[in-house]
Amino acid sequence: VYKRQLSPCSDPRYPICPHSKASYGSPAKCQQSPPKNKSLPGTTCRFDGECVSGNCRGGTCVGRQENATCSWHGECDVGRFCNATGRCEVQRQFTSKCNSSEECVNNCGCSLGLCTYYYTLDTNIAADNPQVCLSGYIRNGVCAGARKSVFKGRPCSSDSDCQTVYPDGTPGEPSECQCGYNGGGFTYCSLVEGDQEFQNAKNSMQYIVAYSYRCHTLLRYGPCSSIPNDEYMAYTYYCLLYTSDAADDLLCVDLGGRRIIKKK
Repeated sequence: VYKRQLSPCSDPRYPICPHSKASYGSPAKCQQSPPKNKSLPGTTCRFDGECVSGNCRGGTCVGRQENATCSWHGECDVGRFCNATGRCEVQRQFTSKCNSSEECVNNCGCSLGLCTYYYTLDTNIAADNPQVCLSGYIRNGVCAGARKSVFKGRPCSSDSDCQTVYPDGTPGEPSECQCGYNGGGFTYCSLVEGDQEFQNAKNSMQYIVAYSYRCHTLLRYGPCSSIPNDEYMAYTYYCLLYTSDAADDLLCVDLGGRRIIKKK
């Protein structure tokens, strides 16, 4: 077992340690804090320069309206996205065609080219986005019963130590043996979709998207003023229990895979 040794960033000029980018033989180095990101439409502001859109109106960032030119989703107003032709377009409704979840209304994800309600498809229904499956898991191109950890969170030296099992009792695909961000840098088996921690995070996310219809498409999982703070805090808490990568990935906003957001 190899250990990833961690040490704090003691120089106040370089307080940030990008630990998720470290690998064997390529350590992460302390860096300066990144500049503060500008705010997306629908969020609070004090002056134009705080907004991505450069338009602070009545204490709220206002984005570009329908048919206005754009280069990315963040330039368009709440309820809109930047389409393939470079124009802001109203978010698409359930069963509409889509290329990404950001194009769909906030309670839908894009699966097989159609906007589909989150976590609603039963087993054996075709999907390519685990977020739309009731289980949060896809196997062989269809929603499937989620695998569970045999030894949840056990220390490991390779993925083969991280055994899982499907609901019918057959062995599942192993989970990942990942470095735990602790003083010793020991490696542990990651949790999987059938584990209770994932289910808690998934259930909490369903509350989040129910409130997020007034949020920007890029903030459908929060933080957003339309989402009750206690619900958002519960969601982030369950996310952090589910994955140690959550803080690096803007919290877990793509439940249905270990690498949240980036999992395909």
